[in-house]
Amino acid sequence: MAEHSPHRGVCSRSVEYLTVNQVASILMSQEKKSSNVMRQIDENLRRVYKDDQPDEVPDRFRELLDRLKAQDKPDE
Repeated sequence: MAEHSPHRGVCSRSVEYLTVNQVASILMSQEKKSSNVMRQIDENLRRVYKDDQPDEVPDRFRELLDRLKAQDKPDE
């Protein structure tokens, strides 16, 4: 149990203060871990979707894309 200080309602505890460099080091370490996790997630998602994609666009989609492109062209 913490010792009571002469100030009412305040308990004295051992407090450790960090320097600016220590705080910066901790934050950089957390950012690095976070970026590593995000990189791993990105790589895994790319791997999954790369394997899941068909090699070629089906003919019906090509035809649809060609018709859409033709509609977008100004009249000559």
